[in-house]
Amino acid sequence: MKGQWNNMKHSIHDDERRMKLEKRIQTSKKGFCEIVLDWRENDFMKKNQYDSSKLLASLFNDITSSDLKCSIGDSSESACIIHVHKHVISALSPVLRVLYENDAFSDTSSSKDTPFDIYGFVRDSKDSEEQQELKRKALLIVLKSCYSNVEDLTSSHMNVDLLFQIILISLQFQMEWLTLFCCQILLQHVTPSNYKSILIFASQFDDVESCQYLIEYLITYGLKYIAPSELACHCKDLPLLLSSRLTSLQESIFGKGMVNWNLNTDSPPPPLPKEQDLYLRAVLFQVASEKSSFRR
Repeated sequence: MKGQWNNMKHSIHDDERRMKLEKRIQTSKKGFCEIVLDWRENDFMKKNQYDSSKLLASLFNDITSSDLKCSIGDSSESACIIHVHKHVISALSPVLRVLYENDAFSDTSSSKDTPFDIYGFVRDSKDSEEQQELKRKALLIVLKSCYSNVEDLTSSHMNVDLLFQIILISLQFQMEWLTLFCCQILLQHVTPSNYKSILIFASQFDDVESCQYLIEYLITYGLKYIAPSELACHCKDLPLLLSSRLTSLQESIFGKGMVNWNLNTDSPPPPLPKEQDLYLRAVLFQVASEKSSFRR
């Protein structure tokens, strides 16, 4: 055995590697052959580590392994054919699962079979070409996300209108996990210039649990960064419940002497000191808690 080790030492030219092996042999109670086998097994595992999410992403639009063709487009000329797996998309969407269980997908893997019209879920005859293109992109991203591919969602090129459409589709397919993720991404795109459009969009889903964090964030953002008079104007375009919440919070914070400010003025509000910012967060937390208790 020692002779084998001596011969092996001459074949290993890397001094650091040889020292590590010698140390392992000296401190181990195992036989030499067991140590060599263990070392080779560990070395193999390190060299063959795979990212499971990348493996899953590689299956998207794979013609060889897929068993379902989806048509994304409003006409045969503009439609894009995407190859997916029935089990994958149905596992992540209760709506698609029902279709799968009722054989709505059938076997459309053959090139001769008619593709499944998934675009029918979002089709609207009144859509402009721009809106159709937006829906096609959104559907494609939704299907990609089923395969752990969220590069498009986190890209710097992602825009608010496309995120709106992806959230709508995720709600339609009951993909709560995707709705939550997209709402988190949308938070990063909120600015004073697009605040109103995002607030009005989010107000449609005030009763949707997966959108609650987005709405609470928008309320906080509005009270901190939007002029009170401007925010009061925004309230006119909101559902009554959400408008009342914003108005009552606005009056609570700016009317209790926390900030000496007139709600009817058009000039920008003074900056909030840190202690007032903490007070604002406390008020929002209390309102969110009361709303949660009321729903129960």
